[in-house]
Amino acid sequence: MYQYITKDIKKELLSYIEKNYTTNNEIKSFCDDVIKKKQLEMMSNPKVYLAKTKDIKTDIYYLNCKLSLPIGLNKFKEIKVYVGKLSNFPNGTKDENAIRIGKNKIKEKIKEMMDNPSLTAVE
Repeated sequence: MYQYITKDIKKELLSYIEKNYTTNNEIKSFCDDVIKKKQLEMMSNPKVYLAKTKDIKTDIYYLNCKLSLPIGLNKFKEIKVYVGKLSNFPNGTKDENAIRIGKNKIKEKIKEMMDNPSLTAVE
């Protein structure tokens, strides 16, 4: 059945959900459950992005790990954690150890955010 849902239908459904999100408790509850489930999924297996950044004062490159966490209906919070100096990871942003460290730190950050809802409050 789902293969027959076109982009237009998806857009229409999303529009309906967005319009009724704050006034319909069933829709809000359903959406909040889906968001929470996605957060838990991301905590157990985060799909992260490693980025290198340069400190302009010292010219040293660092690796940071990033992930966009859903926190509301079409709302995301970017999580960014420090992994280490780029020079410590021979394969740079493709380094398996850097990815492992980044994923572990991201998992800790997601858990912290889920344990403290004020960190993910939707404005």
